[in-house]
Amino acid sequence: MKSAFKSLYGFAAIAMLLLAAMPAIFAFNPPETIAMWIEPQTINLTTATVDVGYKFNVTVWGKTTDVYAAAWQFWLRYNAAVLNATGVWYCLPDGTGDPTGPSEFMTGAGKTSPVTPTIWTYDGYGQAEFGESWTSGAYAPPKPSGARMAIVEFMVTAVPGKGQTLESLLEISFSTVGTWILDKDDNYYYKAYDAYYSLTWAPPASPGLEVLPATRFYDRYTVWNGTTFDETVQLTNLAAAWYLTNVSFTLNYNKDELEIINIVGNNAAWDVHLDVDNLTEPGKVVVYAETSQTLSGNVGILTVTFMIIDQDEYPTVEPHVLSLTGVSAFDHTLQITVSPIKPATITVEGYLAVAMPWMEVKPKDTVLGPDFVKHTTFKVNVTINRLHFAWRLVALEFRLSYNKTFLKVISVEEGPYLKEFAPYGTFFISYIEDDGRYGPHVLVGDVIMPDGNGTWAPPFPGDVEGGAKENGTVAIITFEVIEQLPGYNGGAADLEGAFDLFEIYMYNDDVESIPVNLDRVVNGTVTIKGFAQQGRFIDVYGGADNAGHGSIPFPAPYGGQGLNKPMDLVIPQSEVTLFADVLYNYWPVQSKDVNFEVEGPYEHKFNETSQQWYYEKKQNWFILLKETARTNASGVANISFAMPWYCQNPESLLGVWKVTATVNIRDQVVTDTLYFYYDYMVHIWKVTTDKFYYAHEETVKITVDYGSHAMQTYDGLFSAVIKDELNVVIGMDLAEVTLGGARFCTFANGTVTLSIHIEKWAFAGYADIYVNCYDKDPTIGGFAWTPQKFEDDKIYILPN
Repeated sequence: MKSAFKSLYGFAAIAMLLLAAMPAIFAFNPPETIAMWIEPQTINLTTATVDVGYKFNVTVWGKTTDVYAAAWQFWLRYNAAVLNATGVWYCLPDGTGDPTGPSEFMTGAGKTSPVTPTIWTYDGYGQAEFGESWTSGAYAPPKPSGARMAIVEFMVTAVPGKGQTLESLLEISFSTVGTWILDKDDNYYYKAYDAYYSLTWAPPASPGLEVLPATRFYDRYTVWNGTTFDETVQLTNLAAAWYLTNVSFTLNYNKDELEIINIVGNNAAWDVHLDVDNLTEPGKVVVYAETSQTLSGNVGILTVTFMIIDQDEYPTVEPHVLSLTGVSAFDHTLQITVSPIKPATITVEGYLAVAMPWMEVKPKDTVLGPDFVKHTTFKVNVTINRLHFAWRLVALEFRLSYNKTFLKVISVEEGPYLKEFAPYGTFFISYIEDDGRYGPHVLVGDVIMPDGNGTWAPPFPGDVEGGAKENGTVAIITFEVIEQLPGYNGGAADLEGAFDLFEIYMYNDDVESIPVNLDRVVNGTVTIKGFAQQGRFIDVYGGADNAGHGSIPFPAPYGGQGLNKPMDLVIPQSEVTLFADVLYNYWPVQSKDVNFEVEGPYEHKFNETSQQWYYEKKQNWFILLKETARTNASGVANISFAMPWYCQNPESLLGVWKVTATVNIRDQVVTDTLYFYYDYMVHIWKVTTDKFYYAHEETVKITVDYGSHAMQTYDGLFSAVIKDELNVVIGMDLAEVTLGGARFCTFANGTVTLSIHIEKWAFAGYADIYVNCYDKDPTIGGFAWTPQKFEDDKIYILPN
């Protein structure tokens, strides 16, 4: 490695630049075969657009006509009273700077060694030292037209007085020790050319005077009397070249609506004098500020603390203008125009009392019976009513009592209301408390989660008065009837209970309590009517495993509980379990043989003449099984079986299947029937795209229409894949949905949209789309709810 760099320590002091002796301005490409120079060679600026802190760049160039370069170095000297070098970088072939190089000048060299630039001040001069050296491989080939070595960034540190100019040479020629080019044979070349900088005074842009912040808004949902706020008066965009000495103005405010609590002046900036008078004339703050410093930029003068003292009632809205009058500014001899002059507007809406929210049990009155309803379930919703967003609700809590002698809590679910306003989710919790000082009740809490900083952002739950979102369900509680008495003309045998809401608490984002209108709380009641004497009775019901997503039996009413009631969907090859309750006057009949028959498939059809639905046997109808089971001590008999699935045309088995259960009770046969749909969990009806032709880098919007016979709800995960004309996978997207919610023998339909980006590398031409629906991701054990939907040549990727 060549030892290419020299250092200069303890060099003699050199006289400051003489403003009258400026160098000639050279051409961009010096006549010498080997030389260094600076571009631009003249930098003439004015204070009309340049102020202290302004930055500009110069580029150091080098040329070698017929020699191979091994290293270069420059020392760039300048007047430290007017400029400061703030950065030095290698200049790349594209003209950008880089700290490691190699520079454009050394392009073609095998390897170069970067150095760290050195910037210092000595004897009134600033100096920047920088260089680059060959280390191995080829040397840098000749650059006869010149090439860029480095970029030097300067910052303006002083502005001239009025009618004056500040100047500086940007010298690289002053020292042959510091500036040179070294060729591969260790020959040094010292020819260098300098540049010239000047900053001439010209009237800068006028400074402004503003009250900041320029606007404040206080809404009608809060009492603002006593609220304080700060407003600052400041000069803006003040150029140092103005050499401003003083400024004066009057700040005007409405003394009947606002009161001054405190005034703090910026004495550090206005060190000669800062006089503030807000006592002589109410509603006015008269200010005179004087400085000995050369101020620039945005300069604060004073900060006033106001207090709101007279908020009216809505719909009155008071815009309080903090205006500036009598504005003047001077330097030592001349007045300076101040523009723009900007006031501030403080808007205070009159106070509007917001209604207090309350809670309600829905339905208010639940009545079950006189049919036999023991072991059936029903739901009770708890809602929040008349909630206004101004309360900023983020959490609530309540207790709901119930009668445990004939009711049992099956589940407590979060309602959809608060989740609408929870971008980071909610925290829902519930406890079923059978005993204790409150008696049997359900305790529920729900919290909207804040962001990662622990703060909540609008929109908050609720709406304006009478708005669409001021009411909503916060909890859904499912009860099971565990007792029902025989009735005597619907009288004393009825069981009655109350759903009472109590200990209701609501909180805002400051963890402050929100008042609840307890006078408007709506409690609920429940009545279980006594059952009528019915004699002989059989009820067939059941459920299916449905690949682990179902239950045996399905919860009422989805299991077909009740006479001639349908059962929910059974998916292909699932195991079905059927039960039959055998009762006499609702007392279990034990050790009775129950006959089960399963037949199908049927097609559900509509008779246009009679306007009635009916079941018609499909062409491949057959009896699947006939089986007998004996009732246990509870009067229940059950069987189980798996649904068939053919090797060929298995879909022919899909449709409605009929279950018939019969039993002989004391020489009289009683019967119940049950129908269930045997089907895929979901059918994909249609796959559409937002258009047919796509360019590369566009996104395909894929809409999937689907439907399900399921009456209960199940999770679904849709996937879409696009393969291009050469069968290359372009991309995939996933979307979660909730399937089901249908009425028996009807479809619950829905749509879902997926998006796939067409990558640049995709082959042009026709592309296919593949759509699937899973219960969950296959990587965690998911499986397909339905066959894949294949769309051949669904889109066309353009070649341009």
